[in-house]
Amino acid sequence: VEHVISFLLVSGFDPDKLEVVGASSDRGDYDLSEALTRNTTTWWISGDGNFRAGSGEEYLEFKVGDVPTRVSVIGIKIPPMPAGPLSVRKFRGDV
Repeated sequence: VEHVISFLLVSGFDPDKLEVVGASSDRGDYDLSEALTRNTTTWWISGDGNFRAGSGEEYLEFKVGDVPTRVSVIGIKIPPMPAGPLSVRKFRGDV
């Protein structure tokens, strides 16, 4: 019974296990891990040429651990224009 129950347990979120593992594109001047930094003077920037006529889609892929993990909140901070890069207009989280 304990072995079966171990497959049903869901861990709480551990921020130390959060990592960025992929992106739809990357401009290359900042490391992908910058998407997780608290430093407000640096950021991850998507690659050039992905937005035709002012519209397009980009994504970042995150790993939250090696076991099923409960995530209650997802936040995103985007530098304000005009100092920062172009901003996200729509945000979607997929499981």
